[in-house]
Amino acid sequence: MNTQPTARIVDIEDNSRLKVVLTTPLRGMMQVFRAHGYKCTGSNRNPYNRAELQGLPMFSGLIGPMWDGDGSVLYETTAAYNDISADIS
Repeated sequence: MNTQPTARIVDIEDNSRLKVVLTTPLRGMMQVFRAHGYKCTGSNRNPYNRAELQGLPMFSGLIGPMWDGDGSVLYETTAAYNDISADIS
């Protein structure tokens, strides 16, 4: 089965539950993210990131791109990232 990779945005609800607020095919994601108010701030060039993440767009108000383990790319709102990070530390 050949599934098309996706990009997802995760946010946090008032009750501290994480939720996926947007899922779109990786191809064409720039237009979809832009339509939802996210401005592209450049391309990922972090040499410590996976090869699959190199050159992917970065957006204001979002942390990422991050590898989601299933071939998808994950972006998190700052609030979601902070909540997840607090659970780790």
